[in-house]
Amino acid sequence: MKLHPFAHRAPALALLVLAVVAFAADDARRRVLLVAVDVSAANSVEMLRTLRTTLEEGSEQRIDLIIESLDSYRFPLDKIEAETAALFTKKYADAHVDLVIVWGGAALTFFAKYRDHIWPDGVPLVTLGVSNAMDDVMPPTAGVREVLLDFDVAGTLELARRLQPSLAHVAVVSGTGAFEARWRNEAFTRVREMSPPVELIDLTGRSADELERTVATLPPDSALLYLSVSQPPPDAFAHTSESARRIIRAANAPAYSPFENNVGLGALATLAPDFLEHARAAGRAVLASLASGGSRGVVETTPRARCVADERALARWNIAESALPADCEIRFKPLSYLETHFSESVAVGAIIVVQALLFAGLLVMRSRSRLAARELAVQRQAVEHSARLVTVGELIASITHEINQPLGTIRNNVDSAELLLDTQRPGWLQELRETLADIRRDDQRAASVVAHMRSFLQKHEVESTPQDLNAIVAGAIALVSTDAVRRGVRIETDLEAVPQVAGDRVQLEQVLLNLMLNGMEAMAECSPEERVLLIRTQHDGAGHVGLLVSDRGIGLPDDQNALFKPFFTTKGSGMGLGLSISRAIVEAYEGRIQAANRPMGGVTVTVTLPELGMRRLESARFATES
Repeated sequence: MKLHPFAHRAPALALLVLAVVAFAADDARRRVLLVAVDVSAANSVEMLRTLRTTLEEGSEQRIDLIIESLDSYRFPLDKIEAETAALFTKKYADAHVDLVIVWGGAALTFFAKYRDHIWPDGVPLVTLGVSNAMDDVMPPTAGVREVLLDFDVAGTLELARRLQPSLAHVAVVSGTGAFEARWRNEAFTRVREMSPPVELIDLTGRSADELERTVATLPPDSALLYLSVSQPPPDAFAHTSESARRIIRAANAPAYSPFENNVGLGALATLAPDFLEHARAAGRAVLASLASGGSRGVVETTPRARCVADERALARWNIAESALPADCEIRFKPLSYLETHFSESVAVGAIIVVQALLFAGLLVMRSRSRLAARELAVQRQAVEHSARLVTVGELIASITHEINQPLGTIRNNVDSAELLLDTQRPGWLQELRETLADIRRDDQRAASVVAHMRSFLQKHEVESTPQDLNAIVAGAIALVSTDAVRRGVRIETDLEAVPQVAGDRVQLEQVLLNLMLNGMEAMAECSPEERVLLIRTQHDGAGHVGLLVSDRGIGLPDDQNALFKPFFTTKGSGMGLGLSISRAIVEAYEGRIQAANRPMGGVTVTVTLPELGMRRLESARFATES
């Protein structure tokens, strides 16, 4: 079998395609080397994170960020400069680097000297974290995109003067390295230029322990200008944030610094640039350089210095916030409870809102319930009043007799008085006085009947007051006594000395009248000797008072449960409301009403009420007549 000529070239073509793909993939990836003085400080970590985010979000190509640390704070470069350059040369001889980010003044100084040695073909540089005071270290024409920081030493000193109007001494803390020399020289110059003049206290090159002792004894009206201590004497510890914190906190005067990271370590205030915004600007500069193939001669100072103060230091030195510039950023303010417990506060707030809504709903329901209860009470009082009118209608003959009897007696006594006045027989004056006394007595009797009926019939507000059941029985008997005689019913009583109960007199009398009328009507078909209505009051000794009404009539129907329901009646002309109203009245005073057939015929209705002061009604037993 003969193969096509192209088949012999297929493996080679496949390898070529893979190589092209790999090259294209590698070409799509940009390699950026970041060389920093120190990336371990807290502010450096945040700046590095911001820089990386800016690069990732601003480029469609993948950017590999390689990080190298010179660690020149702890190991000065002047002793290992050549060895460090040789290491970089060997390390990156075969590794292509598209751009180098130079972070810090020491790193810029190093690469200004060794960049062309490490990368003979040249490589673009972008600066990060370099002061505008170092713009002369590397000429802009050398392929450097300088993104500089505006460290304002003079502005920081003026801020100190603003916060301390009586400032007379400025102590400058600085290391002895070449990097610190620039800052120290500028600080000395700016202090000497201050007006009114102040005394310069030079604390250069001292150990940390010595600095702690010295700054604690500064003269009055002093300020501490903390720069940097990156190259301390051999007997002191290397520069760290902790060393700055110890020195500043030991001072007996407020501390200031042109570096933002020292605010938070105890420094009162600074006029310094925003490091994170500076990192974003450097990231944008890196992207611009990669896109243009390496810009030359671009110098950018960003961002400008701004005021930053520490709330805790303001409180320590008793300096008011109002003394600061209006646009000064105040950090480390005590967090409110809401800020420190936001989720808990939201949960508590939600619970409070829900509870408030529930409470409001309950108030609305309670208001509606009270309104409904008032309407129900008005309707019930109207029904009770109607029932009383019906009761009085049934007693009209008895009431008429009760009124006519004293009126007739009064008329007879008036005739007798006139006769005595006409005859004036011996002793007539005494007889006249007795006749007038009889008239007064009969008049009071008639007035009492009318007043009793008026109070019974008129509408009134229900009032629960102490009541004597025996007195209520006597009043009810007075109303029905004539009607009982007309019906041929004999009323008997068996009244004990019972405690008072709580209730409304008219309502309780209405209950008793209803029971008495029902009992007398139930005995209408009985023989005259059987028509006996017995009313008793009893006390069980356990807080219960009983009112028992017994008749000898026809007894209860089979459906005794319906007896106290509205509109249930066994009378031909009854409305069926009397007993249901009686039950509602009794239960309103936490009582009970029960009816039972007597063994020898008839019915006993028992009304049980708690004695005055007792609110809970337990089970009570009263003796029933057989």
